[in-house]
Amino acid sequence: MSAETSGLFMAYDDIWLLDGVRTPFVDYNGALGLVSPIDLGIKVARALFERTKIAPSDVGSVIAGSVAQSSFDAYVLPRHIGLYSGVHIERPALLVQRVCGTGIEAISQAADAVTLKKSNSVFALARNP
Repeated sequence: MSAETSGLFMAYDDIWLLDGVRTPFVDYNGALGLVSPIDLGIKVARALFERTKIAPSDVGSVIAGSVAQSSFDAYVLPRHIGLYSGVHIERPALLVQRVCGTGIEAISQAADAVTLKKSNSVFALARNP
């Protein structure tokens, strides 16, 4: 099996990563320790939509990655981030979890969704506890 087909390397045609936004780096349970990951995700999503001028209504799917579930509502992280940032309720939301590489997993799943024509645009994000 070659690297091109082993999952270690993926090539996509006509897939665009438009922009990126992140929260500040802080110590674990430090300055942002009491802020909900959902609230942080909503802030990031809204900032991204503002910067790119992409309307949340144009998003076909939300994919969020989370390394570890740190609260009881973490399982609905992508749904809440999507809804509270303006993504239509009819759009699907998916939570991915990968111990290492959660961010790239969310981006890869988003690219796959576009490539397979499951969605024309995907909002992908990842969080670390």
